[in-house]
Amino acid sequence: IDARACDCKIICAASGGTKEIAGINATVIKDSEWDFKPLKLYNPPKLDFSKVISNSFDISIDIKDTAQTYLKVIRTLQDALNL
Repeated sequence: IDARACDCKIICAASGGTKEIAGINATVIKDSEWDFKPLKLYNPPKLDFSKVISNSFDISIDIKDTAQTYLKVIRTLQDALNL
């Protein structure tokens, strides 16, 4: 979030949720296909930096927008629970 707010060039992997906050101009590296077998935490598969994909996520990182989203969720829960 801080890097994006400072207009840094972001390069990230496609997995893990980073691309969702990296912005439309981020460079996203496509991960290798996962066979659903456990991965070694400290020895993950290597990224192939030639497999660049376009990022389609352009989500606001403004704290005001984030607060409004949280408020909307809380109000939805209140309505669902009749509070």
